[in-house]
Amino acid sequence: TTELLTRLESAIKAARLRRELDDSREAFTRAKPVDPRLGVVSREFLHSHGNQLLALARRQLAEVSVMVIEIDRFAELASRYGAQVSALVTRKLAKILAVRVRKDDSVAQIEGNRFCVVSPSVNVETYGAFAQRLRAAIEAIALSYRGEIIRISLTIGLANSKNDGAASIEDLIRAAAGRVVQGAVSGGNRVVDAHGELGAAPEPAMSVDRALALVGEDAFELVREHLPGIVQRLLPLLHLIEREYRVGMAIGELERRAGRIDSGAGEIQAAPTE
Repeated sequence: TTELLTRLESAIKAARLRRELDDSREAFTRAKPVDPRLGVVSREFLHSHGNQLLALARRQLAEVSVMVIEIDRFAELASRYGAQVSALVTRKLAKILAVRVRKDDSVAQIEGNRFCVVSPSVNVETYGAFAQRLRAAIEAIALSYRGEIIRISLTIGLANSKNDGAASIEDLIRAAAGRVVQGAVSGGNRVVDAHGELGAAPEPAMSVDRALALVGEDAFELVREHLPGIVQRLLPLLHLIEREYRVGMAIGELERRAGRIDSGAGEIQAAPTE
């Protein structure tokens, strides 16, 4: 019947598009040139691969999102602490981005204090929530240099192929970069999309598996702010371990401290960390 033929054609088309996407992912994995200093792809590759993703998204009626990330007051940071520290901050951000983005995403440094992320198949709402979590995580980090605590923040601009109607990945990057400027003029440390500044999104509870993965990547700062909640979830297991093995764990003290930190999380996050 006509209906059966229509369904069959749709299924064939969907399978073909899935193969195209899989081929694109495989080619991306094989070909992406990685900067050995930062662990991110080159700017040239970002543009080339981004335009391929955009063309594929048009055929699939899908979307591509772009995030431009700027380290706030970077010139002031370099002037005060020197090029070595500003380079350290840049490498730190690159490492965090590499851990946080998906395998299908591309990250590149596009200027000294700017990075760009190109992400296929993600809508602007999901992207905005991710950007807010990233911004909040960086804000919570405290870097120690010669006895002084250095804190950094990010301004993030978002663009989306459906919302912005961009003809090329360069157009999307320019749109996102313009929103970074808008956010920086407003004081920085914020996320801006086509509709303006996004409200702060709460950081979801971190799973124990996610915490272990981050610790394995030496991304301790990303775990610290979640320790109270992780401890609370592990307490039943710790009690069982103590009953079985009697190793003398100070579980009561751990429980007391975790509860105290959790109730005063805002103050603890503002305090210097080692």
